Amino acid sequence: IGPIRDSLEASVSLDGHVHRAARTQFRPGMRLTDLIGSLDELKPLADLRYVLIRRETGPDRRVSVVSTDLAAAFAEPASPANIALQARDQVHVFDLATSRERVLDPIFQDLGRQSSRDEPRQIVSIDGSVKVPGQYPLESGMTLTDLLRAGGGLNESAYRAIAELARYEVISGEQRQTEVVEVSLAEALDGNAVADLALRP
Repeated sequence: IGPIRDSLEASVSLDGHVHRAARTQFRPGMRLTDLIGSLDELKPLADLRYVLIRRETGPDRRVSVVSTDLAAAFAEPASPANIALQARDQVHVFDLATSRERVLDPIFQDLGRQSSRDEPRQIVSIDGSVKVPGQYPLESGMTLTDLLRAGGGLNESAYRAIAELARYEVISGEQRQTEVVEVSLAEALDGNAVADLALRP
């Protein structure tokens, strides 16, 4: 007689910088604050602005990532920040002091397995005067300020006026063409949608 299959089919899980990691029964209509309950569930120095959800969809369980601002979700539970959860979602809370590679590496591997010549790995990166530089999964509709939120926000010493966005594409599978765009960081942070550029892989 074989063991019971360990399945996430009807559950959601919570782990990371929390007092109690848990797997919970999924209920239709369940939102992020239903899983976490209150900010008291988080350990000190938790990153409230970047909570990551690894999601599997479709019959092939294709992996994607969504993130949200947990402080905004608790402040306004009816807002889009309080994300509606799906079965098999895995919610991770980061802290602001530890490298995020251990959590993100398995996700990058999943994204790499899903990539192809026509669909590059869905990854972006941030460097410079931010609290947690590094690579992050590209989310649907992700913008410059979303990436800043993922990177823990700006350091005290950051130059807030201008930033550089470097992007490249591979031409005919052989040549890499790079473009560097100067962006008004101050305008993006002030909510200017034109300055808050959409990101690409």
